[in-house]
Amino acid sequence: MPTQIDSLLEKARLTVDPEEKNKTIKEINRLVKIERQKRANDLIMVHSILDEDHVIVWDKSGANLRYLVPSRTRDIGEGAGNKTVPRYIAIKFLREAITKRVTIDSAKDMNRKIKKYTGNWAAGFVEQNAIRTNNPRLWEKYASEIWLGLVKKYGEEFYETEDEKVVGIQNLEEDVLKKLKLEDRVVETKKNEIIKEAEDGN
Repeated sequence: MPTQIDSLLEKARLTVDPEEKNKTIKEINRLVKIERQKRANDLIMVHSILDEDHVIVWDKSGANLRYLVPSRTRDIGEGAGNKTVPRYIAIKFLREAITKRVTIDSAKDMNRKIKKYTGNWAAGFVEQNAIRTNNPRLWEKYASEIWLGLVKKYGEEFYETEDEKVVGIQNLEEDVLKKLKLEDRVVETKKNEIIKEAEDGN
């Protein structure tokens, strides 16, 4: 089913008048911005791959928001290592957790290789061949462990699975989530199950 943005894109493509085309493009940009803002506030459940609690600080708006994601073995009410946060925080946690985990794994690997190899050249060689934090294979591996799925779509009481057109994804976090089809995967929570049971009259 075509969305309003799709209809406007088609209109802009077919319009000959430059003034009308610019007006249509401005409307498309406005709608895309609104859609991105709504999407950024979807509630996503994430799972920690870290051995310690992790605090995500969001200070872009001057609000100095802080979110605690428990260590992978600690339960704070949503399951061991799980936390429900807005999508923009989930993406920030994904980036920070993967970077931290890969850095820890890389340091362990470097120490193991330095002990294995001897000589003055060993440290430089090992450092040069260290695991990098932007390794796409590791990002895919860890992203599928971290990103559990969508709990609630912003502005809707309940989320119905639907195909959505993603506009302008241009960063590693969202590219990996899109490739693994995790970005809008729905996760069932105890709260959602209780609400569904109440509606069904069970």
